[in-house]
Amino acid sequence: MGGSVRIVSTVFTVGGSIGGLLLVGGLFYAAVRAAASMSTRESTDPTEVYLAERRRNLREQYELGECSLATFEDRLVVLELPGTETIMRDAVGVDGIGPRTAFKLARHVEGDVDRYRAADHETLQAVNGIGPNRASAIVARLDGIDLETARASTVESGGVQG
Repeated sequence: MGGSVRIVSTVFTVGGSIGGLLLVGGLFYAAVRAAASMSTRESTDPTEVYLAERRRNLREQYELGECSLATFEDRLVVLELPGTETIMRDAVGVDGIGPRTAFKLARHVEGDVDRYRAADHETLQAVNGIGPNRASAIVARLDGIDLETARASTVESGGVQG
């Protein structure tokens, strides 16, 4: 057997998304970037914009040889997990959390919506950019409590402001 590596790739479109399949040696990966280069449509949704930019940057890093195939695959998996976008959209709804921190949170819980919903203060604070106040806001949101209403109730009842 020689030392050659077989590389096979293809590009496809599905429902407005551009995807690619690549077989390198015996390794396979699939990438989908939601019209992600934004060439066909502009989005103002911060989550969509952030994810599209992450995909584009990751692809460029791999194409320029700045990351290995294994690193590329690991990072791509987090981007493409179905729960990643769901988690990000929910977390971005919390005051002070932008798409970057929301992505870090999604990555921390490995794109698992159930792990996100079950997260406690300690789990949330393990994410860079989430301190005690933001963790409390996320937990309150996950528990279905409007934090502002909870604070107002505490103040009205003579409790401590927080």
